Parts: sequence; C-alpha cells; structure tokens
Amino acid sequence: MKINKIISGVFSLLILSSFIGCTEIEDHPDGRTDYSDLFTTNRKTYTYMNQCYGWILNYGMNYNYTMLAGCTDEAKDSWELQNGVTRKWNEGQLSPFSNPLEGIEGNPENYNYYYQGIRACNIFLANIPTASVYSEDIRNSFKAQVLTLRAFYYLQLVKRYGGVPIITTPDYDYTKVKRGTFGECARQILADCQAAIDIPTVEEWGWRSLDKE
Repeated sequence: MKINKIISGVFSLLILSSFIGCTEIEDHPDGRTDYSDLFTTNRKTYTYMNQCYGWILNYGMNYNYTMLAGCTDEAKDSWELQNGVTRKWNEGQLSPFSNPLEGIEGNPENYNYYYQGIRACNIFLANIPTASVYSEDIRNSFKAQVLTLRAFYYLQLVKRYGGVPIITTPDYDYTKVKRGTFGECARQILADCQAAIDIPTVEEWGWRSLDKE
C-alpha cells in the first residue's frame, strides 16, 4: 500500500511537471540594445561609426605625465621614480610580456585594447550594408573610414607583437582562434586599405551627414 502511494505521488509529479514545462514564459527585455537597433537611423549609424575612432591613442611627446624624451639620450625626466616608466625603459625591462609604457595611468594594455577597437569595426562593417543612411555616398564614406581604422589597429598590434590572430567578423568562433603570420597580417592590413581606396566617393561629407534626422 505504501509503495502504491509513492508510485502515485511520483506519477502525479510527472504529470504536473509536464504541464509546467509547456507553459510559455513571456520574454522580458533586460534593457540591453541589440546591435541591429544601433543602425536604424543615419544619426545612430554615424554615432557607432564615430565610436570606432575611440581606440586611437593620444599620440604625442608624452604618455600621461612621462615625457617620452626621457626614454632617450636627449633628455632627463625630472619626475623619474624608482619604478617609473623611464627608469624601467632605460634599464631594458621591455619584453614580449611587459612594456613599461603600458599599464600606467592613461595608457592601456595594447593587446586587449586594440582588439576591442577591431571588434567595434567588425560589428560596424557587418551592419553597414543594411544600415539606415541618407545616401550611398555616406554609406561608402563610413565604410571606408572604418576599414582604414581596422587596418590601423592591426598595424599597431603587428608593430608590437608580430603576427596576431586575424578576426574580421563579429561572430568569430574564438575556439578556433590561431595566430596569423606576419605576412598574413600585413596582407590583411593592405587588403583593408585597398578596399577603402577602391570605394567610390563623391565628396567629403563631414558634419553635413548629420544636418537632419
């Protein structure tokens, strides 16, 4: 009798779970924006294109408060510290695993940093063919700019690390990532530059592409 009750209880639970499993759960958006929503107007498309410029560093004579001249024989950094950038550089602490000019305030770790820029470019290039823009001239201008930016970011990586993984799509299978050779990376950079050059252009658009919504 006791066994029959247990069997009946288990059977009832199975039936109940089958009804629960068939219940449709309403999708509640969590507030995140889908990539397709970022290219629905000319202004949104322009904004994302402009964001692709965000990984260009402020190149110049100094990194944060460290004068790059202090890393050469032409000057002495008056702010040189025991573990400061110029001292590490001049003591030969640059290696494939450590760059004294990276990681200090205002200067990112370049490997991860530039791949973020490359991913932004890949997302843009994947969506620009169907993005909402005022004209094909604007579409071509935006595409040429982002192709050039991707080439620039890869150039920065190749200068520092030699061959690196070549990723040109936003949905890349990262389980299959492998390091490209220097030659493969150079050809990718040249291909992006040539593709940008080959895009037909009529005139410089600049701010005029934003004069209306």
